[in-house]
Amino acid sequence: MALRNIKNFNEIKLDGDLTPNSLTAQMLFQRVLNDPGAIPGGRLDNVSVQNAGLFLLRQLQYVRSSVREVKYPENKCLSFLPPATDIPASVSQYVYYLTDRTGKSRMQNGNAKGPLPRVEVNNAERYGKVVSLEACYGWTIDELREASRLMMDLPTRKSEAARKVILADTDEVLRTGQLTFDNGEPAQVASGIGGFCNHAEIAISGVALTSTRIDGTTFSATYGSAMHDWFVAATTADQMANDLFGLEQAIKSATKGIDIPDTLLMATPLLTVLTQTKMSLASDKNVLQYYLDNSRYIKNIEEWIYLDNAGGTDSGTGAASNKHRMVMYKRDADCIEAVNPLEFEQLAAQLEGFEFTIPCRGKVGGVKVYRPRSALYADVSTKTS
Repeated sequence: MALRNIKNFNEIKLDGDLTPNSLTAQMLFQRVLNDPGAIPGGRLDNVSVQNAGLFLLRQLQYVRSSVREVKYPENKCLSFLPPATDIPASVSQYVYYLTDRTGKSRMQNGNAKGPLPRVEVNNAERYGKVVSLEACYGWTIDELREASRLMMDLPTRKSEAARKVILADTDEVLRTGQLTFDNGEPAQVASGIGGFCNHAEIAISGVALTSTRIDGTTFSATYGSAMHDWFVAATTADQMANDLFGLEQAIKSATKGIDIPDTLLMATPLLTVLTQTKMSLASDKNVLQYYLDNSRYIKNIEEWIYLDNAGGTDSGTGAASNKHRMVMYKRDADCIEAVNPLEFEQLAAQLEGFEFTIPCRGKVGGVKVYRPRSALYADVSTKTS
C-alpha cells in the first residue's frame, strides 16, 4: 500500500515497545523517521500543533538594566535662604525676642527746664510654629519575598521615595506657607507659617503695606514704584534696567542703608526678557549683562520657576491670570530664615498582621522675616499691548 493512499493515520497502531505491527505500519514508521513532515504536524500522536515556535513571547522581551525616573522641579528654597539652626526637632512652637529703643535727647541752650527726656528699651515676643509632615511606606511579607527573589532592594527604593516626597512637601511649605493635595482637596494651612514667594510681611514695590511696630501699633507705607510693562514692545531697555536699580534704592532707603540687598530671584519669563533685550542696536550687551555690570550691590541673580505667575492679579492682555514676580533681598540670617528643624526621619518597621509599615516625617516652620524691609517683591504684568 502506498503511503499516499493512507487517509487515516490514526488507524495505524504501534505496540507497547514502539514496534510496528504490520507491513504498512513498518513502511510508515520508516517514512516518519526519515521524513517527519510526512505526517501533518510532524508528530506521532493525533494532536496537531498550531503556530509552533521555539521561544515564548516573554522570553523574547529584553529587560534593560537601567530604570528611568520621573523628574520633578528641584527643591531650591533651602538654598535661597539661610537656615535656622538652633530650633530643636522636638518642639512644635518657639519664641524669639525683639528689642528696640525709644526716646530722644534735647538740646540744652540755657533755657530748658524740667526733667530730662527719658530713654527706654522696649522688648516684645514673637512666636513661630513648627508642623510635622508625616507619611509612611511599607510592604507585605509576600512582597518582600518576591523582591528578594527578583533581587530588588525594596526597602531602599521605598525609603528613598518617601524621603523625596517629604523634602518636596517641605519645599512647598517654605515657598507658599501651605501644603496642597493632588486630588483637589483644600490646601492644608497653619497659622504663623509664611512662605517665601508670598509672605504677608514683605511689601510689593509700589503697593502700600500695613505693618506692625514692636509696640503693637500699625502703620502703612509704600516702598518703591510699580514696574513697567516689560512685555509691551514700547517698553525700553533703559526702563527695565531702571526698574531693577529702583528696587535696590527702595530697600536701601527703607532700611536707612542698614540692609543692602545682595540677591535677586525672578520668574523665568522675566529673566528671558532681560537676556533677549539689547540695551541698544549698537550695544553688544543685553539688559541683564548691563545691570550686573553696573549694580553696586546685586551680584547674584537666579531664576525660579515658582515665581512664574506668583504675583498679583493681572488685568492686562497677557495669557497669565497673575503677574510674574521677582524678589530682591539681603540673604542674611538676621533678616530672614528658613525654619526646617528636621529634614527627614524614619522609625523602625512596625508589623501588623503580615504587613510592615515604616512611619516617616519631617518638620518645617515656614519662613520667618525678622526685618521685613530688607526684602521687596516686584510684580511685572504679562500683557503684551
